[in-house]
Amino acid sequence: MKVTIGRCIAVLCLGFLCFSMTGCGGGASATTTPPNNTPSAGVFQFSSSSLDFGSVNVGSSKAMTISMSNTGGSSLTVTQFSMNTQVFSMSGVTLPLTLNPGQSTNGSITFTPAAAGSASGTVRAIVNSSAAGTLNLTGSGAASGPPPPPPPPPGSHTVDLSWSPSSTVGVVSYNIYRAGAAAGPYSKIGNATTNTFTDSTVQAGQTYFYTLTAVDGSNVESATSTPVSATVPTP
Repeated sequence: MKVTIGRCIAVLCLGFLCFSMTGCGGGASATTTPPNNTPSAGVFQFSSSSLDFGSVNVGSSKAMTISMSNTGGSSLTVTQFSMNTQVFSMSGVTLPLTLNPGQSTNGSITFTPAAAGSASGTVRAIVNSSAAGTLNLTGSGAASGPPPPPPPPPGSHTVDLSWSPSSTVGVVSYNIYRAGAAAGPYSKIGNATTNTFTDSTVQAGQTYFYTLTAVDGSNVESATSTPVSATVPTP
């Protein structure tokens, strides 16, 4: 409060409201200063300052979820997520991304190591052509174990089959069938004109089931025999 008696000027201020009075005999004027209600700018934030993907095999991928929000008082628009390395990538977010005050959304960061060893990078949210938020990324590429050894080539083992000749008149040969299970399905693997046959296409450690039919001169087959099994040893 300011009062000047000699010049008859009085200024009264209460909070933001000020009154100015001049003259001794009356007449007054008042000036009002309005409050500042301009909303604050939008503020982009990642839910974490960093993500650690741990160890990931080379050639494999690991994804992690990250939340992002606007903690300011005005809406903002993200026009780009900038990555500084190709072993990290972002998905699940459609650009441009507009976030209203208090709004949040989720995205996914994927780590795909290209080589064994540690890796790091950053992702930056670009708002109004400037970096508005930074997320630090770390992970480690692990060398994959050696591939399993290939199966031994066909011919490393054989299964020798023999049977009693058919007593049916007119039998000229036998069809031999093989399956991986007693119930089948069976596939024809050969024909023999004698009562023996050698299967040289077997694999080590596998069990096979065999059956056969008798064939006459008109190529008519008999009913199949009872299956027998053979287990090939492992080298």
